[in-house]
Amino acid sequence: MRYQSLGAVLGDRKRGSCATPHLCAKFLNGTFREPPIHFAADYCAFEGLETLLEHGADLHIPSTSGATPFYRACRGGNLDIVKRLKGCGCDIT
Repeated sequence: MRYQSLGAVLGDRKRGSCATPHLCAKFLNGTFREPPIHFAADYCAFEGLETLLEHGADLHIPSTSGATPFYRACRGGNLDIVKRLKGCGCDIT
């Protein structure tokens, strides 16, 4: 899944439901340069994560700094995202 495809996958649902609209705008206009699943993990976008998983998002894709989505969700304290990623079989080591 390409970075810029999050807008196409989430469509208006993301724009209308994001708790942090400036971050969504940053992603959708192409200035957030991480894989979409990292955006969901960082900003606790559970609905976005579910949509990405439905479309085959890679659970293990590293960020530009080498972090995994699981690590980023843990770092951000996003327990629901952590549980969902763990339940999908992501590597937690």
